[in-house]
Amino acid sequence: MQRSQLLNRPDRAGLQGLARMVRLLRTLLVNLGSILEKLKTMKYLWMPIAAAIPFAFSYCEKAESKGDVTFAKTAFESLARGETDVRNEIDWATLKSMGQNVGMAYVKIPSETEKVNFQNAFVTQFSSSFREAGGSPDRFENWRVSFHDDLRTEVAADSSGGTVTITVTERDGKERISELGFIR
Repeated sequence: MQRSQLLNRPDRAGLQGLARMVRLLRTLLVNLGSILEKLKTMKYLWMPIAAAIPFAFSYCEKAESKGDVTFAKTAFESLARGETDVRNEIDWATLKSMGQNVGMAYVKIPSETEKVNFQNAFVTQFSSSFREAGGSPDRFENWRVSFHDDLRTEVAADSSGGTVTITVTERDGKERISELGFIR
């Protein structure tokens, strides 16, 4: 056979392959219409979902802030009572208390034993000073978030003597107190 006859001769395997490809394309086109109809229907479902997403995230933020209020209140009450276990709820390296940078002094302490002693002394001293000034954790009410952003939440509570502010931050995946303040 000559070369031109070979090229013009229909190849049975080639025709079968071409027929298979045409069937696949036809199936794809039929299914594509069905897929497009489903996507058109889903388009209407995405609108309410897209509208609900900001509300869902704002709810999460409110829930997170409410958790910060609960954490701050519990930690402050423990600190005011002098419960030394509260030292685990404080971010000692960044702590500011009543305008003083306690954290700066804390990070300069060389040994772990001295750091634990410092923590215990701070809790004890805070509690005794608080009580000597006539303070009682039970007198604070109206616990609320006074400021919130991605880095911190400031919680405030009122008493007849003034307003306490407690800043809650997150370190190592755990909430911690990083600042204590008092406004008269």
